[in-house]
Amino acid sequence: MIHDLPTPDIIDEAKKLIWNKLGGVTTQTATPPEESMDNVRVSVERGLPWFHEKCLVGDRLSRRIALVGGGPSLKETVFELLDFTTVMVCGSAHDWVQQNSPRVPKLCAVCDPDPITANYLRHPDKQTTYLVASQCHSSVFEALEGHDIILWHCWPVGSDEKSGKEFLNEKTPGWVAVGGGCTVGLRSVSMAIMMGYSDIHFFGFDSCMSMEDDHHAYPFTDPEKEFLGDIYDVRIGMGHVDGPKERVYRVAGYQLAQAEHYKQTLMAMGHAFKPTFHGPGLLADVQAMIDLETKRLEQEQAA
Repeated sequence: MIHDLPTPDIIDEAKKLIWNKLGGVTTQTATPPEESMDNVRVSVERGLPWFHEKCLVGDRLSRRIALVGGGPSLKETVFELLDFTTVMVCGSAHDWVQQNSPRVPKLCAVCDPDPITANYLRHPDKQTTYLVASQCHSSVFEALEGHDIILWHCWPVGSDEKSGKEFLNEKTPGWVAVGGGCTVGLRSVSMAIMMGYSDIHFFGFDSCMSMEDDHHAYPFTDPEKEFLGDIYDVRIGMGHVDGPKERVYRVAGYQLAQAEHYKQTLMAMGHAFKPTFHGPGLLADVQAMIDLETKRLEQEQAA
């Protein structure tokens, strides 16, 4: 628990006041649940160790962790990772970080069930432990062969809650499934908290395009299969002298969904961790707005 944060009621009120500008986002998985479940059935037979047995809360020398997504701002901030003992790289950012970061990640979280995920895991490192979701395709395990892999279940498992629980009870007794948002980055927040980290630093969690319309710090590996879809204009800002200026962000659909799900993550678990964003972006500005509003409410309450 973070003890230097404002009271929960003030934090909740600040979030509501800021997030009334963004909401109503619905999402749908790109891979059908049936295909994901087929991957799970194969994964549970691999004989690999499980996250809920190896990585749950224990003694930590530091409660500070850097979570690294693939947003364009990462190119500006990657060398700041040298200041962190524990770095978790998320999904498709893996190869770029392994080749450009001054700090080899201790952890890499992989979640997407699409076979194309393996394209971003061509440069694995023996110093990195790979937290691979059971729903990942066999090509991911092939790409990481010979490296340290720990499995985890991404909730929900299967097409409905009842059958998913029955399967997990049978195949992985004592299971713990990881909930969260629509991206591996948001699931990594849940895993970091479960491992006992509460001072969470975000790199490359932009949830918007760059000024040059870059979607990541790196290109797609297969532009014929990977695409952005519709791009939306999202206007946000406070008009506050100390806060983010109002601006229009260009946002892909999945980035907008991640922003909405970050909101839900804060609502559910915001009292368990302190977020710090490195580099510009939609999420960084939104968090700055929440922090300012929290400070204003604290001062108002104290008056």
